[in-house]
Amino acid sequence: MRYIVATLVVLALVVPGTVQGLVSFSDGSVVIDQPVADDLIVSGGSIEINSPVQSLVAAGGTIEVNAPVEGDVIAAGGTVTLNDDIGGKAVIAGGTIRINGNISRNLLAYGGDVAISPSSVIGRDASIGGGTVTNRGHVTGTLQASGQHVENTGFSGVSRIHIEEEDSLDMVAFLIALLFALGMLILGLILLRLWPGRFRAVGGRIQKRPILSLALGIGGLIGGVLVVVLLMITVVGIPVAVLLLLVLIAGLLLSTLFISLDLGDLICSWLNLEWKEWQRYILGFVVLYGSFLIPIAGPIVIILATITGFGGLVGALYENRIYFIERSG
Repeated sequence: MRYIVATLVVLALVVPGTVQGLVSFSDGSVVIDQPVADDLIVSGGSIEINSPVQSLVAAGGTIEVNAPVEGDVIAAGGTVTLNDDIGGKAVIAGGTIRINGNISRNLLAYGGDVAISPSSVIGRDASIGGGTVTNRGHVTGTLQASGQHVENTGFSGVSRIHIEEEDSLDMVAFLIALLFALGMLILGLILLRLWPGRFRAVGGRIQKRPILSLALGIGGLIGGVLVVVLLMITVVGIPVAVLLLLVLIAGLLLSTLFISLDLGDLICSWLNLEWKEWQRYILGFVVLYGSFLIPIAGPIVIILATITGFGGLVGALYENRIYFIERSG
């Protein structure tokens, strides 16, 4: 069940590809008190949506939606609460999920404790998975609920209930992975917004020279690890080794973001889609991270994408070494 929900969550991220704008926020605590006539992407420790927005993508510790959302809601957090109406569908992952408003279309939710309140109406289908699942609301279409504890005292057109025994540690690991993926998606959007030229420069290099980028990635990773080990052996160089190791990790994490933009460009070219750059990035990210779920092939895709993206970053840094030397001087 969890892999089905994961796939649905990933595929649902493609929906924003047709919109025309983007507003993003990232902070420790984010409160939206003014209407946003645009698509909102936000991350933070605490998030409150107190005014209407067009659509919402949110990742954070605590997420509360206290105002209507015209389109879709995609959210992942420790606690996610929808207290107002959603005009589209809702795709949610979290530790605790509470649905207190109406959802015009479908609900996809996965969490430790998921509950639909008696006052809520789901316009179409609801697919819910988690440790504890409670439906006291009205699901117009089909309710699919799977969990260790399932209670359905509300109404549903068709009910498919499955009681399953699942390792709680596996569920926690899945939620952490999903939160991490959403965080990386938002990070890429922020970087693309702040430094579009440099982001594109790395991606463009990978597009033109994928084999060279893969080779540079392998060489850069092996060389970096060897330098870290040698510095560790000297003891005196341990602080520098730790710093270099953090830089390597950061580079490897960022590498998939550059691949996502390239993949989005390629798909849009194949399908003759004239999407904006950030829309192509989201599409590529969804396809790339979705491929990670494929058995056997998934780990191979992760390794190749990470190393190739890292090689593109190494190559771009080398080509611009004179610029960085002058800035550091």
